[in-house]
Amino acid sequence: MGKSFARVHLCSAGRLGDSGNKIPQWVQANGGRYSKQVIHDVTHLVTAKDAYMNNIPAVKEARRLGTVKIVSYEWLEDSLLSRTRTPKREKAYLIENILKEERRAAKEKARKTPKQQGKSTKQAAGKLTRKANIKGPLGVNRGKNAGSTTSGHHVYTDMTACLTYKATLVRQTIAKRNERFQLTIYESNGKPCTYETECKYSRVGKSNSQILAPTGSSLDTALTAFERVFEEYTGKSWALREDGILPEPKRDSEGNLVPPHEGWYIYEATTNMFLDFIQNGSTSSADAFGK
Repeated sequence: MGKSFARVHLCSAGRLGDSGNKIPQWVQANGGRYSKQVIHDVTHLVTAKDAYMNNIPAVKEARRLGTVKIVSYEWLEDSLLSRTRTPKREKAYLIENILKEERRAAKEKARKTPKQQGKSTKQAAGKLTRKANIKGPLGVNRGKNAGSTTSGHHVYTDMTACLTYKATLVRQTIAKRNERFQLTIYESNGKPCTYETECKYSRVGKSNSQILAPTGSSLDTALTAFERVFEEYTGKSWALREDGILPEPKRDSEGNLVPPHEGWYIYEATTNMFLDFIQNGSTSSADAFGK
């Protein structure tokens, strides 16, 4: 487990979407501490703007202590998506500063003529679209649901490691049919090289694709998106994908084994042990671990 969050003692509160319940796991996996309540040595409170403006108990206590940085969910997301997964500088993510900037922008808009406002609206829409594509892979919805924009690209291969970044993850549905995720990093044909990370999902009767790192991304961003999604779906880090060791059986929030069709996806290029895991499900895996 990483130690990049060793100086972070985090609390979260308010409505933080589907990924909110995973925050403790992410923080602790990177060496940080997590508390359900704001206590004296908490360093960061991750919350939403409405919770901040409504001064919910956690926000009120953080303000009272005066030493807690009250930041948006994006601070945690961007910190975890950095190549080193180190905490970002908080200034741009402090909710107080975000609200100030929004008020400033609103005043500036009010001073503009209707024609100027129309132009600004189009520009803002373009920025929001680009931002939506850049959002990193923390929750289930990892990017804009769209087709690949890989024209002029080829699959990226690390020539030093002789490693091609294209991975197929497989899991059986209740009907014993395979569902697949295919993760791919693409490198531009032209120089300087830029990158894109794409995730394609398919099963009988359904398919879609998501852009995890948009066209024009740095290699660092593309690799981070690729490796994070791989680990989230398989329970193993990309670096240890072929070490022959099964991940701990997947369990629900109450500690119960989940059924195979809700369990880990299997990296298709791995050993027969992993193929046996997908065929026999989490129950046989629990036996393998003596559980």
